Amino acid sequence: MYKPFRVQGPRFEWDIAEITLSEYTEDGFLGLQIGGLGMDPGLPTALANHPYGFLGRPATGEEGKSALALVAREGDDLHVWAQGDPSIVAKLPQLTEGGSVQYSRTGTYAVMDGEDGTWTLYVPYAFSGETPTKAHLVQVGLDSNGKPVINIQSGTGASICILDDKLTIKNAAGDTWMSLDSAGGAFAGNWKFAGALDIGATSFPVALAPLVTACLQVLASVFSSWTPVPNDGGAALKTLLTTMLGTGWPASPTVAATMTKGF
Repeated sequence: MYKPFRVQGPRFEWDIAEITLSEYTEDGFLGLQIGGLGMDPGLPTALANHPYGFLGRPATGEEGKSALALVAREGDDLHVWAQGDPSIVAKLPQLTEGGSVQYSRTGTYAVMDGEDGTWTLYVPYAFSGETPTKAHLVQVGLDSNGKPVINIQSGTGASICILDDKLTIKNAAGDTWMSLDSAGGAFAGNWKFAGALDIGATSFPVALAPLVTACLQVLASVFSSWTPVPNDGGAALKTLLTTMLGTGWPASPTVAATMTKGF
């Protein structure tokens, strides 16, 4: 069981050591094993102490590449506080005064800027050796120009960005996007709408491609059975309309594909 202790000056011998192993006890507490202090052999596992609200479990690394520990020895009892991991800290972004960072061994970090409070989350998930090749990025606060921003970028390039009063959603290639701001909205690229789509205050419905094709086929059938009055030009008009509606427009794969995609 975990037993609280009281720090009293000369009762403790303080030192810094490398953490060689981390494991949980049967009671569910995190234990840390450290390398020998001075000429002592390896020491037994001790319960990890940690600041309220935060607990980190160091990874076991090679000698000289492990997290450090602050150790207080009281006779045969050990009290251990996990400290920084030099092999990771050197890879983290430099902090501004008043800033802080939470990090993991994989290179994931969450930085809170000490000057403007911006929170940045960086999560690498694909690697070439130890070098990240793909990573997600989330930023909440201010951008490099000092403007308010909420920015989410996936490792593939797709993104959602809110800058001032403007919302932009882009695909990975950046050639299809949607933008919303105080002036309205805009679309670019190829879009597909599944289901009903109403446009305007009068809720004008936009028909799907199969319905439009069916209507045109009905019109084609009507025109095909039309008997024009001789010499009024109707014969030529009938031929034109029948060609357009019967074989031209509805059967056009370009039109069908375009209407299936949307606009």
